[in-house]
Amino acid sequence: MFVTNWIKRWIRRSLFVKILMYTALLSLIPYVLFSIYFLIEVKALTKKMIHETSSNNILQASVSLEERTRRLNEQWGGKTDKASRELLAGELLDIAVYGYKPMAYILDTNGAVIAKARNDLEPEVHIDLLEAHHSTILDHKSGHVTVNAPGEKVHLLYMSLDKAGWFIAYLIPESRLMSIAAGQAEDYADTQVYKLVQRMSFFLFIGMLLILFFSYFFSEFFTTPIRQLTSALIQRAKGFEIDPLHTKRSDEIGELIHTFNYMDSTIQKLITELHSRSNQLEENVQKRTRDLQEANDLLQQTYSKLKRSEKSRSELIVQVSHDLKTPLTSMKGFLEILNKYALPQEQKKELIDQLLVQTNQIIQLIEGLFDLSSLDAEELTFQKEWINIEFIMDHALKTVFSDGEHANITLNTYYEDHLPLVFVDPKKIYRVFINILNNSIKYASNQPKIHIKITVYLNNKDIVIKMQDNGMGIQKENIDKVFVPYYRETRSVEKEIQGSGLGLSISKKMIEAHHGDIFIESEVNQGTTVYIMLPVVDTGAMMSGVSDMSAG
Repeated sequence: MFVTNWIKRWIRRSLFVKILMYTALLSLIPYVLFSIYFLIEVKALTKKMIHETSSNNILQASVSLEERTRRLNEQWGGKTDKASRELLAGELLDIAVYGYKPMAYILDTNGAVIAKARNDLEPEVHIDLLEAHHSTILDHKSGHVTVNAPGEKVHLLYMSLDKAGWFIAYLIPESRLMSIAAGQAEDYADTQVYKLVQRMSFFLFIGMLLILFFSYFFSEFFTTPIRQLTSALIQRAKGFEIDPLHTKRSDEIGELIHTFNYMDSTIQKLITELHSRSNQLEENVQKRTRDLQEANDLLQQTYSKLKRSEKSRSELIVQVSHDLKTPLTSMKGFLEILNKYALPQEQKKELIDQLLVQTNQIIQLIEGLFDLSSLDAEELTFQKEWINIEFIMDHALKTVFSDGEHANITLNTYYEDHLPLVFVDPKKIYRVFINILNNSIKYASNQPKIHIKITVYLNNKDIVIKMQDNGMGIQKENIDKVFVPYYRETRSVEKEIQGSGLGLSISKKMIEAHHGDIFIESEVNQGTTVYIMLPVVDTGAMMSGVSDMSAG
């Protein structure tokens, strides 16, 4: 049962087997039709042969009876003794035709029945049949007459025995002859059918082999491309890439394969395009995410700067208010004294000098605020030119130490030979140097001896200005803060060292505006070293800068 079900499922699932079976079955139809046609023809031929054989049997039986009767007549007819006559009669009545003994009658010349032989298997035939044809028998030496007996036809065969003086008549029923003929026809038909079956079996065997052979290739012809298509579809469904199916066929299956190749190529292009768009979309999303992150970071930075700016603005207002209030209060007091009291000339001059100092302090504070505001707004103008950096430094040193009030200061300078020119605004760089020198003196005033060392040298493409002092120094955690506007260390405030907290902030912005850099190294109570680096422009850039400046 299991094997039968498996075979059924295999046949249902296999197109190759179906085509093979259907082709074989269709090829067997002509054999079946021919066999049916042959059987019908054999049956018709058998009927025809029965009739023809029956007629031939009558003729052959007549000839056979005539020959045998004539031979007996020749052999025994001339003898007149009783024994010979009885022997002749017995032989005549015992003659068989096709294995059948017909009813025989011996008649004398007057038509009287002398002897007869009766077959018990046949119906009784009346003597009236002989009497009805008595004249025919007596008038002819031999012959054949078909007689209509009750229920069937009977063939009457008769002949004359002239030597014996007798007539012999045989009665053979039509049914007996038909039975004999049918047997002969069936034997013949069986023989022919057997021969035909042998031939058909041989040709059927050869035909089946040829049918199976051609059916196999016919099935392969149709199922092979279908199997290829099925395999390709399964591979594609699993997500694997497949090569185009090759075919030289131009029929419907060939068109199906070409259509599949076109469809697969189109799908592959769509998949590639989708992957590309997906990757592009992912990149765009990532880029947008990065942009948003950068924007968020920028917003955070801007927010932090705004908070710091707001805090600085508040501190600035407080600091500016304090820095302006202190000298203005002193100036007001000095003016009230001058206005209220008549002082000697020397005291007046001293008060006026104090007023000038306080006025200069306010002016410096306002100029610092103006410069810082201009640098932040990028509105401060620069008048750059090619100049020796040592010239600007010497000018700054002369300005700071020209009044002779710094007798306790030791100054050492070193300029490297053959330093290149720098393209800077001399006034701005001069002011930077002044701020740093004043800080060195201011924050080292508690030292009995102030040491300041200036070194200028070339480092790669930068000119480095190194300014070193032995002042009070800066705490490491506050080194970066000193460049913030209005920032002053607590120690400076506690020691009541005058300052606005704008000098280093302005200096840093001015150096950066020249594409340079400034940084500090410091140790508490050991001193501070300020490094300023200004870029050295090559000759091509130098000439370009000169041209630009000339054009301006």
